[in-house]
Amino acid sequence: MKKWNDILESAQEFVDFLERDTFFDKPFVNTINALVISDPLLGFKYANQDDEVQSFPAWESISRGEYSFPDSFELYGYVGHQLLKNNFFNIQSKNFSGFNELWDSTMAELITDDMYYIFQCYANNYFPPLWKDILTAYLNNGLPCGWSDFPPKGKLVVFSNELLEP
Repeated sequence: MKKWNDILESAQEFVDFLERDTFFDKPFVNTINALVISDPLLGFKYANQDDEVQSFPAWESISRGEYSFPDSFELYGYVGHQLLKNNFFNIQSKNFSGFNELWDSTMAELITDDMYYIFQCYANNYFPPLWKDILTAYLNNGLPCGWSDFPPKGKLVVFSNELLEP
C-alpha cells in the first residue's frame, strides 16, 4: 500500500492541475477521441442524465459501474480521508470561468468524486482505460461529464469552455 506522500508524488501533474486558481479558461484539447460539447446546459444533462427520453446512460453508472474497475482494484479509505483533510485541494473556492454558476454544486461534486477515483488509481498504480481518459480530459482543460450512448457503444463526453473571441 502506497503512503499518501508517495501517491502525491506519482500524481504530481494532477496535483499541479488541482492547485491552479482557474479552471476551464481555455478550450479542451481533444487527444482522446472524446465527444466534445461546449453547451454547459447539455453538459449538465449528460452529467445528471437529465434527458427526457434517456438517450444516454447515467454518467455514474458508466464511470463508477461494475465494469469501470477490475476486481483486484482496491478503494483505500485513507485516500478519501486525506482528500477530506486537505478539503479536496480547496476545489470549491476555485474560479471555474463562469461555468460553475450554471451548474451550481453539481460540478464541484462531480470533480471531487472524480478526484477521489483518480487518486485511487494512483494508489493502485493502475488506471483503467476510462479513468485514464478522464484524467487526460482534466489535464487538457476539459470536464468529463458523460457517456454518449449505451455500452458497448459510445464514448466519453467532455465539456469544453469555448471562449468568445474579443
